[in-house]
Amino acid sequence: MRGPGLPVAAIAALVTCVVTAGAAHSATAEDTVDLAVAGNATVAGTIRPATERESFVLTLGRGARVSAIATAKSKRGGFVPQIDLVDGAFGSVAIGTTKGRRSALRTAAPVAVGGDHRLRVFGDGVADGEYGLSLTVSSKARFSETGDAPPGGGLVTFRFGAVTGATVRLAIDAVGRAATSEPALDAIVSPTGRRQALSGAASPPIRLDEPGDWTVEFHDATGRGGAYVATAKLKLPRARPSRIDVTAANLTGDFGSSQPVFGRYVTADGALIEPPDTGGALDGSSVDVPPGAMPYAAVITISETTPFDGLGTDRAAGPAVRFSPDGLSFAPPTKALVTIPYDPESFTDPESELTVYVQNETTGDVTPVDKPYGLETPGRVSFATSHFSIYLAGSSRPKDVAGDWVVASLRAATEAEYGGRTTATVGTLTFDRAGGAFAIDDAGLQSVWARGTPSFATVSAAGGPHNGTFTEASPTRIVLDESPLPQRTFVRRASGDAIVLASSPGDSAAELTFALRKAVGPATIANVTGRWQLVEFAAGATQATAGAPVELVADAIRGTATFAADGRATLVRSSVREARSDFPAGMWDVAKRSVRASGTLDASGGALRLSFGGRDGPEPPITLHACLGGGVLLGARTDPASPPTLLVFVREAGTRPPEVLRETTRTTDLAVHFLDALAPGSAQRSYFSEVEGSVEYRAGDAVAYSPTFGRAFDYAAGGAPIAAALGVESDVGTHTFGSNGAYHDSFGFNGALTPGGEILIGVLFDESMRLGFSVALPGATDAP
Repeated sequence: MRGPGLPVAAIAALVTCVVTAGAAHSATAEDTVDLAVAGNATVAGTIRPATERESFVLTLGRGARVSAIATAKSKRGGFVPQIDLVDGAFGSVAIGTTKGRRSALRTAAPVAVGGDHRLRVFGDGVADGEYGLSLTVSSKARFSETGDAPPGGGLVTFRFGAVTGATVRLAIDAVGRAATSEPALDAIVSPTGRRQALSGAASPPIRLDEPGDWTVEFHDATGRGGAYVATAKLKLPRARPSRIDVTAANLTGDFGSSQPVFGRYVTADGALIEPPDTGGALDGSSVDVPPGAMPYAAVITISETTPFDGLGTDRAAGPAVRFSPDGLSFAPPTKALVTIPYDPESFTDPESELTVYVQNETTGDVTPVDKPYGLETPGRVSFATSHFSIYLAGSSRPKDVAGDWVVASLRAATEAEYGGRTTATVGTLTFDRAGGAFAIDDAGLQSVWARGTPSFATVSAAGGPHNGTFTEASPTRIVLDESPLPQRTFVRRASGDAIVLASSPGDSAAELTFALRKAVGPATIANVTGRWQLVEFAAGATQATAGAPVELVADAIRGTATFAADGRATLVRSSVREARSDFPAGMWDVAKRSVRASGTLDASGGALRLSFGGRDGPEPPITLHACLGGGVLLGARTDPASPPTLLVFVREAGTRPPEVLRETTRTTDLAVHFLDALAPGSAQRSYFSEVEGSVEYRAGDAVAYSPTFGRAFDYAAGGAPIAAALGVESDVGTHTFGSNGAYHDSFGFNGALTPGGEILIGVLFDESMRLGFSVALPGATDAP
């Protein structure tokens, strides 16, 4: 981007915020995690929302004992996990006792009847947070029973409990020196009813491939009957510790309304693993493992996870479903039949438009799954696979824009007498697919100033509800009609979750407006805990009282924010560019500095608000809107004592390769330029510009900037506002991505890429006294 007589700027304002496999089990509606676990396991999990409950299935043999401890991960905050143990009929077996930030449970007596039991973790329904769970199962190794066999050779049964992988030796002996009976074994029956014939009074070692209660059948071979003693001696398998991560961050991201997980134990016999329909994301998911396919017995889990990119020109059209253990390969030539759900409204012809993609969890590589697919059931696609990983249905059609979005807007224009007008708002944008209607409800500030007699500045509320109708003019363009305003067009690119307002030559102000799809579920203190990249931009004028000096203000800020579980917030504004001028006679003072501020988060009332101290004391709270699955928080100041300000928090993520930007990126810049007074005693003035174009990210960290449209808002000699075309030129520079998702290039643009790669957001500060805000949409450009 280039202003008259100024060098190319940074890409300012880039336009863009354990049980038998297959057994029928159903948890209650609150149990979003329904996962079989072994007897010696540690679990990392998240209770979110606060009413959620997570259920871990233990298939116990009679005589087993269970102990468990659940501990809140955060040492601060109100969340304390609770635990209980219920049997297969959901009858209470044991209840945990809470002390401090942990809950501990131990069965008072051995389990009387084997079978499925559930260790459940939940909260108090008010606070949410992360927890760690450790559990231990002590299985009984010797069972003995005495009794009298009936005369006539009637069948007698004896039961014992076992875990999968144990071996047992059975013995049936007559009791008493004068005993004349001859007890003989007939069969051993598994928990699911499989029979294995036996003979004699003792058995060789028998390997047990199912957990639960086994039944031994025997009789008196003489027919006379008599006393007996039945014994089962077990050699228990070594309990290997297992670590399970079902935290929100590992599954669907911190803002998901639930994190569904379903898992069951599978042996060499194979099984159909099919979660029950609950109305959640896993409905329609399943895996059918044929006999002989499993190289080893394991718990197979099905869970929702964060959708991945790398689909080329396709976009995600359903949940990303993870099948674990990751990398599990089936014995050749057998394959498992995997089924995942997809969104039927994303296709007109699934046969030609649907492609299933698989992501290698180790390398991150994304490849299409070979066709043909099974599409017999609408909303379900099946395919054969030789290994487990993450699968996702992709569509060649654009993602439906219908739904809730968070919209952010910056506007700037010149006013008479060398004055100006700036506005910053953040709010909600809703597209109603049924009626083709949209509605915006935003809030922020508007600042207006002019020389006048005397000079004045006002800061007032801006935004509010407004609505209209929309049409999807093309796969990449959404046109809004809002009478009496002129048509406005939003552009979308590789992601269907980020759109940006395209420049319009007829606008009377420079504008940067973008919208990001709203997160599912509310933002809470617990689910924003962690480190964030901070982008902040402010521009306007303030005046303490009527007749007092007017101060022009512009800030472009980059930094980090840390939100703690107890609600504390620390903002480190490490790269601050501040411009100040006493209007209309003063000179511009542009300073570089770093600022550290402390604040608090408050989630009462259903909204997350951030409060922190300003230069003149505490500032009113700023409402933060969560979008992009919780990867971005957007907020705008509504305090009339401050200039219009837009704040963006981007959750820190690992380094993403430049390829995520899809080579070319549609960009728009909104910048504030500061020029000294034209002559001693003449009015100090501001200057606004907007540029739209594309950016190409090349090998070797090179970046090429190609503006295609630019305009400036300036003044005529007498102070009348004018709008004119802006001279812009292409340029080539370098760029870097940090390990936390931070971005910087040699044009002076400093920003952060969202965790899913949907949009690049940042500020501009260069040597030409220009401060700007910029967003970039990954994806190929198109003609208007």
